[in-house]
Amino acid sequence: MLYGRTRKRVVTITRSAVLGPQIIVEYQNLVKIKIIMLRLWNDQSV
Repeated sequence: MLYGRTRKRVVTITRSAVLGPQIIVEYQNLVKIKIIMLRLWNDQSV
């Protein structure tokens, strides 16, 4: 039971270690798109 739990945790850690940077990049891209869309929206409403 305990072994399975630690193994699961290790898998999660390795997965996040691999996907971590990718997720950060995707998140930054989403933030950029959001900022651009907000700017466009603000320009239109002015």
